Amino acid sequence: MPITKYYLLDVRTREEWNAQHIDSSHLIPIDELLAGKLPDVPKDTPIFTFCRSGNRSEMARLHLIKQGFIEVKNIKTLQQAEKLISQQLVE
Repeated sequence: MPITKYYLLDVRTREEWNAQHIDSSHLIPIDELLAGKLPDVPKDTPIFTFCRSGNRSEMARLHLIKQGFIEVKNIKTLQQAEKLISQQLVE
């Protein structure tokens, strides 16, 4: 059964986001996330993190778990995120 409610967290830079992103994703660059920026990130919804290669999104996943978020998965790249949610990229 597909997950229909989720929070798609893009932890790439603003420049990467501006070049290409998924319309329904939320941008919080990894440096801002690690500095404590967690605006409106729901604790009761599955969170999928992604970046360019999967390294920053794994850092984000571990950080969110330490902050009390329970269901956090690293889906690694923008292309994998696109496949997971079946949405087109915005360029």
